[in-house]
Amino acid sequence: MKRRMDNAIHHLREAGILFRSNLFSNLMSLLSTTLVFLFLAMILAGWRTTGHWVGLIRSGAEIQIFHRIADVSSTAAIVDPGVLSKEISRIPGVEAVIFVNAEEARKRMTELLGGESDALAQFGENPFRPFLEARIRLEDMNAVLSAISSLDGVESIRDNRSILEMLIGLENALRVLGLALGIAVGIFTFVLLSHIIRTGVIHNREQIRTLRLLGAPEFHIAFPFFLLGLFVSAGGALLAAGLVSGGISLFWMKMASPLPFLPLPAPQTLQAGLFGILGGIGVLLGLLGTASGLLSARNGGDEGYFR
Repeated sequence: MKRRMDNAIHHLREAGILFRSNLFSNLMSLLSTTLVFLFLAMILAGWRTTGHWVGLIRSGAEIQIFHRIADVSSTAAIVDPGVLSKEISRIPGVEAVIFVNAEEARKRMTELLGGESDALAQFGENPFRPFLEARIRLEDMNAVLSAISSLDGVESIRDNRSILEMLIGLENALRVLGLALGIAVGIFTFVLLSHIIRTGVIHNREQIRTLRLLGAPEFHIAFPFFLLGLFVSAGGALLAAGLVSGGISLFWMKMASPLPFLPLPAPQTLQAGLFGILGGIGVLLGLLGTASGLLSARNGGDEGYFR
């Protein structure tokens, strides 16, 4: 056990020497990986935010049904909203139907406008009309809309399908962007670490040659390079996760209250698993990039490189 601890301390010390031997370049590499992982973390947060919005709309999908009311210019019969409500509630996919009178409609708009609600006073009489509000299953929306439209007495239907389609399109676009960025992050980090490790082997070829002459195994020589690669890659990923996590908390405190009509997900939802996901990707890329750099050095053909 003591021998293993001594070896671990030795490898960590050697990795630190490797990092300090080309300090400026390694610091710039760490900063570069942090920035790249920062973009990846922001895309991940964007996925979760749009997913939250789409989920809210899916769980509370409602349509507004305007029925025929008294009109002196029309000879059409007045529709009883109670009877129409019962007919709509029997349609498969409709979960609940409520009647909203004109005063309730005005009250809702007043709450939505907030400080701008004074503009409603310019209309004099209540400009809103009563309607039926139905909560439906989103996956049955097309069938429900078609069935309601065919009912006698229904003048028009207002739904939020266009908003939902826009959010779903944004969610899909973020997924494609995130996938493309993830591939770019992988390629960039892989190439960067491969170059760092190869350069480190070149700068330390005399020490490597000496260790070989002393009979040190290849794993003992290569392990500090793996630690260096992991530090640059996983360190940048965890640093990016920390920055984004702090930024989410700050943004949520500043923006949650001014946007009551577009509720943001809780910061815990956006931060969940952020360190684990980015850290795992960083470790994987660090191992692959370091292995590539060592392999490239081994096949370089110069004395002192890894066999």
